[in-house]
Amino acid sequence: MKQLHLSAPIDVVHTLLPLVSWKRKEFEWIEANIAPVVSALNGSWIGEREGMKLAAKHRESATWKNPNDLAILTTGGWYARYEQAGIDGSSVSVAISESTKEEFKRWYAPPEDWRCETILYGVDHLVFRPSNTDDEDEQLAHEA
Repeated sequence: MKQLHLSAPIDVVHTLLPLVSWKRKEFEWIEANIAPVVSALNGSWIGEREGMKLAAKHRESATWKNPNDLAILTTGGWYARYEQAGIDGSSVSVAISESTKEEFKRWYAPPEDWRCETILYGVDHLVFRPSNTDDEDEQLAHEA
């Protein structure tokens, strides 16, 4: 990333917290040397793990047959530390729903000055929406 930034300056670094495994020092270094970090919150390891435990408690057999679910059950706590580093080290977090935002508040310890916005499913619905086929001008513009 450092080399890329030298050749083509980076404005912002976007991460997806369930998938990035950076420690707090790495977030701090990127914020100090590259660009602000925006972390998307698309669900959490701890929330997934607790959901799997609840499903297992209710004897849902799929919890023990799916390799991904087994991985969540056994490694969720390990990967949760990277999510904590992400909410601590990002300039702003963007949750895909209010429920996801509340999940992070419940299972993690966001800093007092945590900036977290909610953009439903990560899409600005005022920009990305189906065209209105009942509006002739809009339909003609879409077909052009």
